Amino acid sequence: MSMSVSAANRVATLGIPEGARFRPTHLYAILLALLGVYLPVYRELATSLWHEEAYAHGPLILLAAVALTVAHRAELYHLAPTKRPLAGGLVLLAGLVVLWLGVVRAFPAWMAASHIPVFAGIVMMLWGKRGLRTLWFPLLFLVFLIPLPTIFIEVMTWQMKEWIALTSVGLLDALGYPVARSGMIILVGQYQMLIANACSGLHSMLSLSALGMLYVYLAARHDRLRAVLLLGGVLPIALAANVVRTLVLLLVTFHAGDAAGRYWHELMGTIIFVVALAMLLLLDRALLLTLPGRRR
Repeated sequence: MSMSVSAANRVATLGIPEGARFRPTHLYAILLALLGVYLPVYRELATSLWHEEAYAHGPLILLAAVALTVAHRAELYHLAPTKRPLAGGLVLLAGLVVLWLGVVRAFPAWMAASHIPVFAGIVMMLWGKRGLRTLWFPLLFLVFLIPLPTIFIEVMTWQMKEWIALTSVGLLDALGYPVARSGMIILVGQYQMLIANACSGLHSMLSLSALGMLYVYLAARHDRLRAVLLLGGVLPIALAANVVRTLVLLLVTFHAGDAAGRYWHELMGTIIFVVALAMLLLLDRALLLTLPGRRR
């Protein structure tokens, strides 16, 4: 078998026409080049921004964006190259400047944020607006790399902690437990528990929002009403999951003591995230059963 026939067979296997203007190796070369540029940046982010619980999902966001880009490769191969790459080049240059400033000034948030203009600039240079329309979701998904403003985190964390404390105390009181609240400290029996920032649900809300958006895109992007309802359920689910977390820790501490409470406190972060994900899937199942024309 000749080399040309072998190459044609590989292209046919990928579902790409022989006359396609953009080859698989081109896309992978671009991704490898970006990895080479950002590898030192990722080392820095791993010890700074991504070391924080709220943004530990950063590497997963990047991997998902790359996987989604590769998944769209057949559509990209059919697009004609842009005839006016200047706009994309300017966007790419702006992204590289943001990256450079982030490295020079040691701003991890700028390093993370630079992914969006760098990625968008390369797409615009190669395929113009048609490329942006094809890869709109991977680009949008990169927003989850950017840290929230500090003032927003402080306000939201306080409001969510207060709601979780009030709800937990109200539920335990209704069940007959000796419970009281003093600010963010909950007293149950002879024990007390502080509702810390990590218990507010903001961290899990960020991770669950990213995962929820990815799930909606993969499973319900062609059903607008279902997609909106699923995304609207992310915040209530995150709050409900963290109320469950607080209740479990209070009950374990009350019945088994401080040592058991501390032990379960270390485990509950992962468990509650799984619970929240299960609640999101149950919500989707409920929507499929109740929304007209969607039963399956």
